[in-house]
Amino acid sequence: MIKHFDVVVVGSGPGGFTSDLILARQGFKTALVERENLGGTCLQRGCIPKEGLYQIARSAYFLKKRLGVSVPLDFERALLKVRERINKIEENAKFLLKKEGIVLVEGSAKLVDEKVLKVERNTYLKADYIILACGSRQKEAGVSAEDLLTGKVKPKGKILIEGSGATACELSFILSVFGFEVFLKVEGRLLKDYPVEEEFVEKLERELEMCGVKFTTTNEDADLLVK
Repeated sequence: MIKHFDVVVVGSGPGGFTSDLILARQGFKTALVERENLGGTCLQRGCIPKEGLYQIARSAYFLKKRLGVSVPLDFERALLKVRERINKIEENAKFLLKKEGIVLVEGSAKLVDEKVLKVERNTYLKADYIILACGSRQKEAGVSAEDLLTGKVKPKGKILIEGSGATACELSFILSVFGFEVFLKVEGRLLKDYPVEEEFVEKLERELEMCGVKFTTTNEDADLLVK
């Protein structure tokens, strides 16, 4: 079965989803292909779940630091609460696609021609334009931040996080506040690939140390290694 569209977008992350909405609102007949849950990495296993856990950890840390009030935290329960919010966002996104007349096609897509996509076994999508917004995969094998943010891997005991970027810093803070022993392995300095002042980096290091994060340059013997 061949379905015809003006534009087909592969990938429902922020880039693909937004592109499809813009095109549909300009009168194009469009389709959106997604093989997993709507929203891509950002909504399902990246920015949104991380932000949700960060807000919980930040509130608990503030209460303890400013008011001396300790709040018992449970990582798995917090993740379930965050997942409820993600599900609501996904439902709203599906409603918006339907409202704008965008056809959501579920399944894995493969380019078989310059203007033809094959989705799963029997569906073919032909379009004047095809936008590939299917993201990327982790380069190295092992446990990733995404594994923790989806609940695929449960944090435990002593955790070693490798990295110097924003995700490594945020995840270190979150896990430390949730009661895990966290070591952050940094090569060079924190946020080395970001245009930030040294004064800010030093303040960030102090804040992370105050909430229990330990900095290291070696491979600590940990229960869990996150890359």
